[in-house]
Amino acid sequence: MPGSGSVDALSVAVIAFWGTIGAAIFTVLGGLVGAIITNNRTKLRDRQDKESEWRSHAIELTKLDADRLIELRKADPNRKLRPLILEFLANYRNLQDLNTMSPADLYLKIKRDRIDPPPPAKPSVVTPGVVACAGESDDHPRVFLLVEAGKLVPCPYCGLEFTARIQPAKT
Repeated sequence: MPGSGSVDALSVAVIAFWGTIGAAIFTVLGGLVGAIITNNRTKLRDRQDKESEWRSHAIELTKLDADRLIELRKADPNRKLRPLILEFLANYRNLQDLNTMSPADLYLKIKRDRIDPPPPAKPSVVTPGVVACAGESDDHPRVFLLVEAGKLVPCPYCGLEFTARIQPAKT
């Protein structure tokens, strides 16, 4: 069979061609999957690095806030200070805002909201008993405070004050 050798050579050539194409497709797909995985891991690592920097900067800013607040407290011993963890959380949130606003805009926001805050509100008058506080805009964990008639009770997180009206005696 003189023609069978040429068919076998053709079959081998076709098989080799498709094997080469398959290997090339496999290599390209492997490279794409590797690039996608590497890209996702790089984004995750960059995000973690950025959050680590935000935490470090927030800690440093909180130290500066603590020094500033202590000086203010020396000038006015009756001044109420909110817990420093709230200062830290505010600093951390502000640093995250740098993704969406310029440093100048962020400075103005911090100055408006935290350095020159509006004057404290008058105490909320409630009925005697337990009252819940989560801050003026739900910015801290909800706490429950026991408010008695004639006594002023401040929230330990935000400093909002509550007082209960004196109930007239029942006859």
